[in-house]
Amino acid sequence: MKIIKRFRQACGLVILYCSRLAIRSKNINVYGSWFGQKFADNSAYLYLASLENENVRNVWITKSKEIAKRLNKDNFEAYYAYSLKGIWYQLRAENIFVNTGAADVEKNLIGGANLINLWHGVPLKKIMYEVKPPRLEEKVRLKATNNFIINTSKQMRSIYKAAFRVDEEHSITIGQPRTDIFFDKTNRYDFFKKVPELLENKIKNKKIVLYAPTHRLEGKKIIDVENLVNLRKLDKVMADNGYIFLIKKHFYQVNDPEIPSFDNIIDITKLDIDTQFLLSITDLLITDYSSIYIDYLLRDKPIMFFRYDLKEYIQNDREMYFDYDEVTPGIKVNTGDELLHALGSILIQGDKNYVEMNENTKHLFFGDDFKNSSKRILDKFVAK
Repeated sequence: MKIIKRFRQACGLVILYCSRLAIRSKNINVYGSWFGQKFADNSAYLYLASLENENVRNVWITKSKEIAKRLNKDNFEAYYAYSLKGIWYQLRAENIFVNTGAADVEKNLIGGANLINLWHGVPLKKIMYEVKPPRLEEKVRLKATNNFIINTSKQMRSIYKAAFRVDEEHSITIGQPRTDIFFDKTNRYDFFKKVPELLENKIKNKKIVLYAPTHRLEGKKIIDVENLVNLRKLDKVMADNGYIFLIKKHFYQVNDPEIPSFDNIIDITKLDIDTQFLLSITDLLITDYSSIYIDYLLRDKPIMFFRYDLKEYIQNDREMYFDYDEVTPGIKVNTGDELLHALGSILIQGDKNYVEMNENTKHLFFGDDFKNSSKRILDKFVAK
């Protein structure tokens, strides 16, 4: 099996370096996301913004025929990565925009292109090659493309530079396209502003508390919400204050057991709803070690950190870039009872100590210029 794997890797590298011979056009841009399996995140937000430039061909590439069909129905130019047109545009595009890495498109067809990694969130935990150094194959691949990483602030620039093994000029401080939805007043992102019918009636005329924990060991360990907090008491707190409690776990946890049904508690982990849109309508965010809260800082609303397994998580998972307590503005709770007590307080009185700490943390992660990120990225890379 190892021999076959090595042979495939070698063949892939040969194709990759042959693709450097392709004549690439500055008027063609390709976008992909989440290993080709989603239309989401920074790549998708940038793609939607790019459609306003009619002088450039913007093409979405996916490894899912289903996604390609769905996007075509919405009049987006999207192709299956291994179709003739999909292969053609991957060989012709000068710019390839991704948000996890080269595998968001067909990684063996992008030799000689600008590979612009938008990433998928401002990192709290160590990422990429700071977790595991690149293998020989990856080192060879890195030399086949012109690699850029987009970061969000001067303070974060060196972190991205080290994590992605790029030089100073290729770690570019601009921001995240996906946070533009918080400030945009146009219909540019209407594609994502959709609430599933199952959820629409439930949240009508209610404020939203969103619980969005990160994964545990890539989903190998269950997040058992029912045993973390008394759901009956939680449901009552929500009902008494006119809120609904939504649970959206990391996609690695999608196979966790479902929780019992309550009027004011809904597990939406398996529902198709865009995370950024969800954040844009959320009134209070509860998370743990997920960097989702960093995006939410831009909304200037309260955040709560439910860190019931902090010591275990730090021991068993990735090392963090920062001191956890110094960069997490908001109330910290360690048990289900503490969570219920804090919720009862914050839903009535608000978090008076939140604002000043939030401003300092927001500046660390985003600097002073965090709006219109899509436009600034497109202005830098895409032909007018």
